[in-house]
Amino acid sequence: LYASKYRGIPITPQFERFSSIVSVNKASAAGTLLVCLGVLSAVFSVIFWYQNDFGDLEPSVIARSASLAVVGISLGIQTITSGFLWGIINDKL
Repeated sequence: LYASKYRGIPITPQFERFSSIVSVNKASAAGTLLVCLGVLSAVFSVIFWYQNDFGDLEPSVIARSASLAVVGISLGIQTITSGFLWGIINDKL
């Protein structure tokens, strides 16, 4: 993005279309959705653990939902941060 803004690399039609679609608001909304899905998955994992009296769990069952929670939260935070960076770089001075 930075190199294309200052004509360091040529701008392709695909990049033009992509940059017209992406905005800070859309990235923030998508990131918030991913974080919410990750937190929801974490809550379901804890509820599942609670239903088993906080005892031993099958590792393959709980690992799937816990890893989904971590990946969702991580991708959401990364999407929000990238959206803000996109907005800063695209901002006219």
